[in-house]
Amino acid sequence: MKKLESLKVESNRFVVAFCGSGTGHLTQAMKAVEILEARGFTLAGVVTDTDAAEKMLDEMVRPLGVELLVIPAIELVDTETGFIPLNNPVRFVGSLIKSQEYLLKNAADIADFFARARASKIFNMYHLTLARFFQLNPLPPSIEITHMAAQFGLCALTYEDTRTFLEVGGKAVMDVMSAIFAASGQTIPIGPTGGENILPPIIHLPAPLQPRTPRLILCYFLVQTNAKALDAILAKKPIANCEFHCFTSKPLDKTHSQLRSHQKQRALFQELFAKCTGVIVSAGNETIWEAVCRGVPVLTIPTEAHGEQLLNAAVHARNFPTLVRARPVLRAEDLDWLVGYDTTTPAAVAESASLREKVVELQTRGSALLGGVELPKPTIVQRVTLAASASAQAVVDVSQAMVDAVVKVVSPTPGSPVAATPAESAAATTTTVIPAAEATSLSALSAPDAPPPATPGAEGAAPAKELW
Repeated sequence: MKKLESLKVESNRFVVAFCGSGTGHLTQAMKAVEILEARGFTLAGVVTDTDAAEKMLDEMVRPLGVELLVIPAIELVDTETGFIPLNNPVRFVGSLIKSQEYLLKNAADIADFFARARASKIFNMYHLTLARFFQLNPLPPSIEITHMAAQFGLCALTYEDTRTFLEVGGKAVMDVMSAIFAASGQTIPIGPTGGENILPPIIHLPAPLQPRTPRLILCYFLVQTNAKALDAILAKKPIANCEFHCFTSKPLDKTHSQLRSHQKQRALFQELFAKCTGVIVSAGNETIWEAVCRGVPVLTIPTEAHGEQLLNAAVHARNFPTLVRARPVLRAEDLDWLVGYDTTTPAAVAESASLREKVVELQTRGSALLGGVELPKPTIVQRVTLAASASAQAVVDVSQAMVDAVVKVVSPTPGSPVAATPAESAAATTTTVIPAAEATSLSALSAPDAPPPATPGAEGAAPAKELW
């Protein structure tokens, strides 16, 4: 396409894209934005698909203040019935055809989005429809696209790792999808094992579990059938002194147990995650990695007939044999294991610490696969600005010290016959308020290699626009 061939780009601008189903790819994308902006890059736009929940977009994406492009998803999961390609192949094929028709009809509009973004780099967290667009419409050499996802690691599994029909089918789907991504850029697996051309988990690092934390089990399922099964188990066998919270795309109409059902939403989920002592989850990736980093046990219950999640569950149990238990269906005895788990055992502590170390290293040192390993040094103008702000704060500190000295002199000590005059008292209690923008800490100069605070949004970004 000529519009793409003639795009003008700026070397420090980037676009991030993510698959909208689930929450993991969104979490990765938002954390990648933080890492890249800390290294001097400017977010120029975000791309997602119609599977992305509006509430999640409102909470996490639209506040970024950059243009948002939403294009049709290739439907893979139904929140009621499960994995669409097996449960409803006609619907899956129809979705595939519809997305291709959209790409052909709206190719010029999609190209215009990237023309406005002027991004030299695109980081794609498993947005398949976008990868298909770039397969049909190759990018010019001036734009570098990197596709990154845990799913690319599944392509390295052997036949010995895929023992059931569903696992073989899931592996085949991963291979086909990987080829679509590889047609337009490098495919980078994300995972905890380390190795060349493998990114550590891109997640929000949670606080580690504290001793004597009240028991709270946090659940997230792609489909409601697993949530209903959990509700039925708890109704038959309640667990005392333990809260259960479950998130699905839509809350259950009614619960019959102590289970509290919630619509999928990031803010509340994160609030409860910070209190949780155990996790039950469809076998995705990011929530499991965050739970292991926190040091809490994880029970994986793959979505029925979802080959990818079956593979994920086996891989996670192999990578974290102490903290992760994989089960095909939810059972009462597995809930007992989760609730009564001893998180202080040396093996559990070691598994958690090992993953935390990898995540911290990525977030502090960076990676050549994600914006480079060096933090940019501030420019002369930025250094002067920081110095001026720090000098202003120093003046405030000196002034406050003088006021404190006056207060000390004029304030009477107990039993002293000398009292301060009203004028002196007024002077002694006067406080100088410095606007937040000027109250820069002196620590800004103590780390001269630290980058200046990132400016929200992207320079020259168009107003937010959603393209359906």
